[in-house]
Amino acid sequence: AAAAPTSEARMLALAAAVEEGSQHPVARAICTLSAQRAGAASGKAASEEALLASAHRSQAGDGAYAEVEGRGVAVGTLEWVLQEAGGETSQAAQLEAAAERSAATAGAGTSATRVFVGVQGEGVVGCLALRDAPRDDAASAVAALQRMGLQPHIFSGDRQQAALQVGGEVGIDAANVRGDLKPADKAALLRELQVAGCVVVMVGDGVNDAPALAAADVGMALADGVDAAGEAADVVLLGGRVAQVGEAVALGRATMAKIHQNLLWAVAYNVVGIPLAAGALLPYAGVALNPSVAGAAMAFSSIAVVLNSVLLRGKDLAAEVGAPKVEEALP
Repeated sequence: AAAAPTSEARMLALAAAVEEGSQHPVARAICTLSAQRAGAASGKAASEEALLASAHRSQAGDGAYAEVEGRGVAVGTLEWVLQEAGGETSQAAQLEAAAERSAATAGAGTSATRVFVGVQGEGVVGCLALRDAPRDDAASAVAALQRMGLQPHIFSGDRQQAALQVGGEVGIDAANVRGDLKPADKAALLRELQVAGCVVVMVGDGVNDAPALAAADVGMALADGVDAAGEAADVVLLGGRVAQVGEAVALGRATMAKIHQNLLWAVAYNVVGIPLAAGALLPYAGVALNPSVAGAAMAFSSIAVVLNSVLLRGKDLAAEVGAPKVEEALP
């Protein structure tokens, strides 16, 4: 991180005050970093450790804004910060260059996402370089989806370089990775896939994913994400594991297979049973079903369908998709 006249600790404290309470991964990272720096610097003033903010507002895909100690503070993309806090682009470029040097020293290189901090009256006062690490089970989950014949994509609001870095780590082809996307851009790309004839499952956990989750054929939200994602999704993965995406698809396929089996069984059963109950073979073979036997046979048909469906409960979905089990996925 780098800062202008405002100290680094002060800049982090301002950014954390604005992002406090947000469930966005970037916001949580900023708050965690600020708390760690404040805890390590025991000689700092208390005002640098915790600041109170009011008049919060945010713009999906751009950033957040709040008033801290009577001055407006904006955190997010450069365009958002310049719009809300003012400042010079040249000033931001210097800070970004310093953040890039810090990121390179830390091993993040150009894949880090840039988050700017601006204060009204001071302009852009800092730039944070944050690198998004994939979830522990992401690579195995992607491999499982590919074995199932699915084609994973990444639609991200992070920089293209950051999205490509994550895509490479989890095994997604670079041609299927798109970064620098606004929420509306994600939904538009999703619709393009649908127009091309694809059935699209969208997986997300943030408010920026909500439009795409609503537009997808099936939207899946991770339970540890924000409420807006869960409300827009069709399925909520309560375990919060990416591997559950493949398990949900496998369960859906198994359910459809059971439906087809039950329909086939019911049709075949009635094709044979109804003519027998009607006495079709009585003139030729002297065979007919009396009403009581026919009623019992119909009840048996229903029982057979139910028992066939109950077999779904015994399926080991994790083993079927080749994804790690819950105990293996835990750190």
